[in-house]
Amino acid sequence: MYIYVGKEYIEDEKKDPVIIRYHLLLTWNINEFSFSDDYGQIKCYNDKGLINVDYERTISHELIEDAISTNKGIGFLKGYFVEILNHINRELYHQKYLRGYLLIRPVSFRDIFIIELIRDDKTSQIPCLENQAIIIDKSIDSQNDYVFLRDFIDSMTAFLNNNFEDCIRLLITSLENYPPFREKSGKFKRKLETLCNEINVDRKGCTTNRQIINANAWFLYQTRNNIVHDKLKVDFDCSWNELGEKGVATINYIYMNHIKNKEIIDYLNSLGLEFVSIKGLNKINNLDVLEAEFKTYKENYNEP
Repeated sequence: MYIYVGKEYIEDEKKDPVIIRYHLLLTWNINEFSFSDDYGQIKCYNDKGLINVDYERTISHELIEDAISTNKGIGFLKGYFVEILNHINRELYHQKYLRGYLLIRPVSFRDIFIIELIRDDKTSQIPCLENQAIIIDKSIDSQNDYVFLRDFIDSMTAFLNNNFEDCIRLLITSLENYPPFREKSGKFKRKLETLCNEINVDRKGCTTNRQIINANAWFLYQTRNNIVHDKLKVDFDCSWNELGEKGVATINYIYMNHIKNKEIIDYLNSLGLEFVSIKGLNKINNLDVLEAEFKTYKENYNEP
């Protein structure tokens, strides 16, 4: 038997046409645009000084009823938004650069403050502005407030806000500002190899694979250069998400196993835990993906 998240909604035989209206707490002036995907029509536009996204499609009747009556299933409504977010961000950035809209930044599901479900000319409003932060108590003395740490924190913030270009740029800037790296001789590649060769064992006493860490950081550096020198622009797809995630893990690994200052190590460890926790909230379940996986399972195992 196949048990999975959202089972009751995927197996719900009654589906209703609905407009899911996402109200975003963003005060940008944009040009209205529309597009479609395999499930419906999407429109992004200004409304009363804010931005709305309408997603006209068919979804589970039970999901609609649960969301309206008990707020259950709101995560799945956000999941529908996440699946169209790459296209929205691409179009917004197209406008940002062609029309000089200075305030535009990548949109995330955390910008949603109200979801409306419009069905049979009846509108139901679901507030969903919530505190997404998971705060882990941590602090460092002002004498340890190094620039490389600030850059590293800023890279995490950029990643969590879908700003993958800045995330990658800031990761390399952080490493370049790390005093032991900066003090080494040679160009970036030589400095990186020397730094990685100094990490013989990790904090758990295990032998480190310095070649992998070096290769990851070098690839990150080459990607940063391609961005800076106009050979590569972020496209908001999943590969950028994966690159940013691996980049943060790589630079954090270098710091955690090279730095000797216990206060900074403890601080970095707490930062890493908080980053992973908040990052986990970004991975919202997508019912369309879950349904496709369920259908594949039934076909492979000949289940009715």
